[in-house]
Amino acid sequence: AKERALPLLPATEFTAEPGQGVGARVSNRLVRIHRAPTLAALPGHPRATLVAVTLDDAPAGLIALQDPLKAATPAAIAALHRLGLRVVMVTGDREAAARAVADQLGLDGHHAGVTPADKQRLVREHQARGEVVV
Repeated sequence: AKERALPLLPATEFTAEPGQGVGARVSNRLVRIHRAPTLAALPGHPRATLVAVTLDDAPAGLIALQDPLKAATPAAIAALHRLGLRVVMVTGDREAAARAVADQLGLDGHHAGVTPADKQRLVREHQARGEVVV
C-alpha cells in the first residue's frame, strides 16, 4: 500500500482462528484471509501454501506463499537418516505442497492439512506407538 501510495484503512472486529485464518471489517466490508479450498490450485506454484481472500464472503483472490528451503536442510535430513532416524513432516500446508517438499527432501513421510490441535493429537498417536517425537 505504501509503495502505491494507497491509504491504510483501519480494521475493526478482528478475529483469528489458529490454523484457519483471520478476518476483519474494513470500510464496512468483511475481509477474510483463510485456508484455500483443498482443490484450489495456482499453476506454477506446486510447493506453495494457498490462501484465499474473500470480501463479504465472495471470492476475491488467491495468494501463494512459499518459504524457500534452507540450504542446509538436505544435508541435515541426510544426517538424520544416517543415524537411522525416520523423518516425517507435519504441516498445515495442503497435500500437494507437502508432498513436493517431502519428495524434494527425501522425507520418510508427511502429514498435510494438519491444524495446530491435530498436530498435538498426531504427536500423541506416534508416542503411543512407542515412537520418539521431537
